[in-house]
Amino acid sequence: MTSLKYIVLLLGLAIVTGGCGNRKSKSYDDDDDTEMTSKKKKKKKKHHDRDNEERDEEEEIDEGDEYPEDPPITFGRDPQNPDYTPMTNAITAGEDGGKWDDLESGERVYTYPASDTYARSVWVKDGDKVYYVDASGCVMKDNWAHDGFYAGDDGAWDKEGSIFCANIEPKTGRKYTHESDTYWVFDRVDGKLTGKIVYSFGYEETYTMTPFGHSAYRLDKVDDDFVKQHLVVIPADGTTICVSGGGQTVRYEIEQ
Repeated sequence: MTSLKYIVLLLGLAIVTGGCGNRKSKSYDDDDDTEMTSKKKKKKKKHHDRDNEERDEEEEIDEGDEYPEDPPITFGRDPQNPDYTPMTNAITAGEDGGKWDDLESGERVYTYPASDTYARSVWVKDGDKVYYVDASGCVMKDNWAHDGFYAGDDGAWDKEGSIFCANIEPKTGRKYTHESDTYWVFDRVDGKLTGKIVYSFGYEETYTMTPFGHSAYRLDKVDDDFVKQHLVVIPADGTTICVSGGGQTVRYEIEQ
């Protein structure tokens, strides 16, 4: 009988677990096959039962929630790779068979004439500057690249600009609007993020989304392999998105 009481007592104290154009792309994306899945993080919390015995309980918390004792870093160098800069993995203009090309519409692209392709989602070193070409193949301006570094109004790395290192998703089911009445709305289908843009004149486009990290995503238009855009979610509460493509960047604010 004493042994049985001892076993019951142990059980009572157990831990509860609870487009720039219709050319093919020469892509430098590192995470093309990355899948966005809805995950949960587990956080251990201390509890005290009525017998004043301390126990651990695992509590499910939505990924992205801020823990009061450990808030996420939004801006700053990646602590896991503090020496990285856009120069680290940049290609050098002219040394890989590519060259700059200015389109009649005004966009600047880095092309490979031998294969009739564009460079995409990569920094290109030219002289003492390094320029970012986004997923559309055009030089990107006034937005954060896939590595969190900022491309300024000329498309070159802004060394004085902020470095975005958080990893934030757009809010699903909410409208991100622009003064033109064009808006984006996001959804999750089979665990993967999708984005839809609805233009002010009623035309809609749907995109699949591939995460780069640093809150950046490559957008691929459904049923059109050539049309791609670059999206970054800011700030830490995800209320703003910056979408780049065709040499332009547009910011959309979440509808209140």
